[in-house]
Amino acid sequence: MPKKHKKRSPFKRSKFRKHKRTILWVASLVVILYASSFWSNHQSMKISSVDVVGNRFVESSDIEKVFFEEVSGRHFFLISKSHFLFIPKGIISKKIENKLSVESAIVRRSDINNAVVEITEYDPVAEYCSSDLDCYFVNGDGLIFVKAPEFYADVLISLEGEIEITDGESVLGKSYSEIKTFRKLLEKIELLEIEKIEINKISTVDFETFVLYTVGGPTILIEETDIPKETIDNLKAAITQESINDVQFNNIDYIDLRFEDKVFYKLK
Repeated sequence: MPKKHKKRSPFKRSKFRKHKRTILWVASLVVILYASSFWSNHQSMKISSVDVVGNRFVESSDIEKVFFEEVSGRHFFLISKSHFLFIPKGIISKKIENKLSVESAIVRRSDINNAVVEITEYDPVAEYCSSDLDCYFVNGDGLIFVKAPEFYADVLISLEGEIEITDGESVLGKSYSEIKTFRKLLEKIELLEIEKIEINKISTVDFETFVLYTVGGPTILIEETDIPKETIDNLKAAITQESINDVQFNNIDYIDLRFEDKVFYKLK
């Protein structure tokens, strides 16, 4: 008697088809991920060179180093970060700005294998020399942003004062003072320049009282809390009231502007 085959129930057939679809879907996904990983890591698709433009003080090699450090890995352990479509531009820009203290860094690709980093650097307004005699440029917010080159054409204000750092730490990336304080110092210097009084150095011991050194004249003592315009107006009023001419001004040892509505000075 012929053997009868048992028919599979609809439920079992449906379950088998479901497992089959799952296996096919997983296998397809593995193939796609592997292909994507292989494709993204192919040398012809990777950024292999970087052009740095706009930098005046920061070394191009330092910028390139940060760039290639950030593209050395993979996204989600699969996609190469150096693939021209997947380079982490925003992360690279922020890393360059923070690590190298530049005002801005814009990363873009010029072709499949080449990227461009456009750098905007701070303009130096002052120079700070540390105890080891290394000198650095300082921007308008008081940030010590780059090591000064050996030769620089513009004459900058010299800054003196002990900045707290740990052993072996550099002052690079530190601030000379609070941003508000430094901006007020620069405002006072600009107001003094209008009065034909030129400042070439600022020094401090406690970062509360500052000494401004005039070119060929007296030193001027000011406070961190001073209001720039009121302070310089007090000086102008004193010079007018005392009828101090240029020669007499240069014979003054120091001028103390730390007291509200009062000006004290001492002759040499």
